[in-house]
Amino acid sequence: MQGTHSILLLQGDGENMEPLIQRLMALHPNQVFVRCGKTEYEALPEAYKAMTDTYDMRFMFPAQRVLTAEKRQGDVSEAEKLVEQVLQALKNGNRAAVQAQYDALLQALTPGNAANAQASLAQLMRGAQRLLGDGAERDGEGWARTPEDSLKNMRDIRVFSEKIGALFTAVTENVQRERARKQGSTLDSLRAVLDSEYADPALTSQALADRFSMSAAYLCRIFRQAQGVSLPDYLNAVRMRAAAKLLTETEEKVRDIARKVGVENSQYFFVLFKQEMGETPGEYR
Repeated sequence: MQGTHSILLLQGDGENMEPLIQRLMALHPNQVFVRCGKTEYEALPEAYKAMTDTYDMRFMFPAQRVLTAEKRQGDVSEAEKLVEQVLQALKNGNRAAVQAQYDALLQALTPGNAANAQASLAQLMRGAQRLLGDGAERDGEGWARTPEDSLKNMRDIRVFSEKIGALFTAVTENVQRERARKQGSTLDSLRAVLDSEYADPALTSQALADRFSMSAAYLCRIFRQAQGVSLPDYLNAVRMRAAAKLLTETEEKVRDIARKVGVENSQYFFVLFKQEMGETPGEYR
């Protein structure tokens, strides 16, 4: 801190000091001022530390020209927990949750000191860069070589927030693209199973979910989102089209055809066939 700030010891009450502070601000428009109300000589060392600690944290208060010195004691464990929550939200691809947790992190860092704040932000940046990949660490992305370099001379948390916000967006978009790619691959495999194994009466939503290592509810949801119909309705349609082909190309009994396409209850088969084809099996034949 040597050479980066000056200290003025002024006597007088707060009301009389205000015009002087305003004059100093006018004379030095680019400076940040830290004021402290302690007047006892014995309290000056403690006051000086509070002032320098507050001055070091000025990047957290970019809109304020005059700061009030205070003893800075942030909760490091809370900040670490919030960093992990931001990173977990990034892994989930939830941009809104990322922003909410990041805002909570900044709020938790505000009462603390600069060293802890910068360490937490560096940890966050490093984690986000790791999730995105090596490209985030290139100079072309607007970052220095390391998080510590980026934070060393930070003067405005808003600039940092804008940059890391772009990083957050890039990470969540990557997560969402990868999730969509995996879902697309899963859905392609799922449709292939339905189209080739429809004759298996045990081919239920739960059996398919077990095969693809996901919950039945999630599998059915992504299938409906992609296909516009439910998974059971799609399977029934595949079975009824296969049944219609057998009805026109063979002389097999309807109940045998029902079993061949995976429907063991012949009465239920009649209901499904009429719903899908608009006619009973006999009328269709």
